Amino acid sequence: MSNVIMLILLIAVIATSAGVLYWFFHKLKIIEVELWGAKRHEAEETAMATGSEQKSESDNNTTEH
Repeated sequence: MSNVIMLILLIAVIATSAGVLYWFFHKLKIIEVELWGAKRHEAEETAMATGSEQKSESDNNTTEH
């Protein structure tokens, strides 16, 4: 009977550990998005603006043959 109790406790400890790890990594992802999300959004806007400026400059520099 004591073996059954130990197995049940072992399964409970493993499940609790997995739950805590899942919760921790979930919170860590939320923190990452809060800290880096705005900076990534600004970088994407800058890249899009730079890309469109370079495209318009290359359109203006075409030569006729």
